[in-house]
Amino acid sequence: MPTQMVTQTWQVLVDMYCQSWIIGKIVGAIPEDMIRSGIAITRDENAERIERVDGALARLKIWTALQNALTWARLFGGAGALILIEGQDP
Repeated sequence: MPTQMVTQTWQVLVDMYCQSWIIGKIVGAIPEDMIRSGIAITRDENAERIERVDGALARLKIWTALQNALTWARLFGGAGALILIEGQDP
């Protein structure tokens, strides 16, 4: 009977992540650290435009979505993110 590695069983990984606080902390530590400080835009000298970009990132919850994608990537070994813009052709 062949054995199956834990990392190859999607449901086992989800269950471990959801049920164990320590696994949740291990998986989430690096993604949280990666986005904690956000970004600093230094190339554009127009302060108003920088504020608009920062406001849009917050309003659209980009940091939350990025953290979720990074967390899933860390848990499963890879992930993808697709940005959809209303009114644009895919």
